[in-house]
Amino acid sequence: MIDRSLWQRFVEIADRDPNRPAIIDVTAQAEWTYGMVRERAEGAAEILASCQEQFIVQIGEPDGASLPLVLAATCAGKTFVPLSDREPPARLAQMIQGFGDRLVVCPDAGCADALGLGQDRIGLGLDGLMAWRVADDAAALEGTDAPFLITHSSGSTGLPKAIAISQAVKLKRSLQSIELFGITPDDRVLSVSPLHHSLGQRHLFVSLLSGAALIKAYPFVPDRWITAARAYRSTLAIAVATHLKVLQPALSADPGILDSFRVMVTSSAPAEAEFKTKVLDAAAFEFWEIYGMTEAACVTAVRYQKGLDTAHLGTALPGVEIRIRDGEIQLKSAYLCDGYFGAPARWQDAFTEDGWFRSGDLGRIDERGRLYYLGRQGESFQSAGLVVFPAEVEAGLQGCRDVLDCVAFGVPNTVFENLVGLAYVPSHDAVTDRDILAFARTALPKHCVPARICRFERFPTLTSGKLDRKQIVSLSLEALRDPVARVDIVQ
Repeated sequence: MIDRSLWQRFVEIADRDPNRPAIIDVTAQAEWTYGMVRERAEGAAEILASCQEQFIVQIGEPDGASLPLVLAATCAGKTFVPLSDREPPARLAQMIQGFGDRLVVCPDAGCADALGLGQDRIGLGLDGLMAWRVADDAAALEGTDAPFLITHSSGSTGLPKAIAISQAVKLKRSLQSIELFGITPDDRVLSVSPLHHSLGQRHLFVSLLSGAALIKAYPFVPDRWITAARAYRSTLAIAVATHLKVLQPALSADPGILDSFRVMVTSSAPAEAEFKTKVLDAAAFEFWEIYGMTEAACVTAVRYQKGLDTAHLGTALPGVEIRIRDGEIQLKSAYLCDGYFGAPARWQDAFTEDGWFRSGDLGRIDERGRLYYLGRQGESFQSAGLVVFPAEVEAGLQGCRDVLDCVAFGVPNTVFENLVGLAYVPSHDAVTDRDILAFARTALPKHCVPARICRFERFPTLTSGKLDRKQIVSLSLEALRDPVARVDIVQ
């Protein structure tokens, strides 16, 4: 039996007020009501239902006019697979292999040619949106149930995973966020996250399953974010911490930009305590932080209060249990995904023998049950016999006015095993490496003081907006092989 729980919820919402704005595309300056979105989704669903292909692979970011394709998949019982068009064609081709018979939606014929999709294409009834039919004799879902959504993790800390999510689980997750942040039809949800990232999907579904309006302003550009916030009177955003950092100078100079906001949430990567305190000082809205992952959605949440501790990530949400074993954050959750698509053994390996999901994150829990994040497994390292957590080094440097952002890492060394390395973006041109070292010596334990420093004009980011830590570390290590780029702390 096909699960249509997401579609049924959307129809209930759309029928209550079909004339209410559902999607507002800031770039196109176009608007679609709930009635229009439903009509467009039903038309596309009719086409999808007549196709034998189970998988709808969409490459590139859909605009507001083509977003109903996601809902069409929920109506037709198909599997939607959003992918970034920033990936090289060879990698995209590899990612879509093994999905069985599939429809591949490309941004243009040139992309289809690069992927070798051939000439077999059909229209989907959404403003000329075209899909190429690709047959595969090795059906990937033989003997299994098809998920609704397959989201590929960024791969920023390891091999990317194809995370499978059913309609029932996606609905449950969406309702969790709707209840947590009190989202109503009066809200206008500002989204600058891509649909191939779980945060972009969360924005879409919490909007359309609550009756709120989705203000779509991807990709993130500071001026566009500010314009969208003001012009459309945005009330809620679940933002990547990196985006808020970039916006901080503008928001500090003109706090009125945020006058319409009711709730601001930072997500995807924990924000530093110093930064959160600055936001709170200027905030006239609820400021939340959530900790979670694509596999488990929201795990903890906290609404910060002025003058109180902002270093923690809150306590476990209802339906979730967390524990720390060997420094790792482990959890049980009613919101877990349905597994890693095509990799059941890898999914099984993600659990402990007693059934706890292994997050791969390091942390600690205080006596009040509040979670503190210490970084990813594999990022911590030994230096002179002591363990260094990059997250603690970075947090210690957030109080430095000369540092806009920073990433700590281990630099292999034959004597000390590793030295502490630091990549940083200066807050102004006059900053020197010695300025950073002088502050680090006063703010950090001796074993955490950077021994090697690499300066960036700006950090590379993933399409989600998170820092691309792998690339930052790789570029830094490469630069530090040049003796001119090295900075010794021993005078």
